[in-house]
Amino acid sequence: HIYIFEFKVTSAGTPDDAIAQIKAQGYATPFAADPRTVHLVGVSFNERKRNIEAWREEVLVDDGELATTIHNIAQLCSVIAMSVKEKVEGSDFF
Repeated sequence: HIYIFEFKVTSAGTPDDAIAQIKAQGYATPFAADPRTVHLVGVSFNERKRNIEAWREEVLVDDGELATTIHNIAQLCSVIAMSVKEKVEGSDFF
């Protein structure tokens, strides 16, 4: 599997905007002939809460059709929030 991520802060865009950027910029093009499944992942990061707000994944299927999966990330947010909090707590990042 190949995963291509694009991150947006919520004030700058949504997961859909991130995936649109992946497509518009041709980030997956170098992998067109690769037999592995390509996953496009758009993530929005809430700068106020310092946490992942939402994410969306599109899977490029071998036959060229696009299968779209939208995930509820409530559980993922709690796990990632702990990690992000540890890394940014006390920093001047935000």
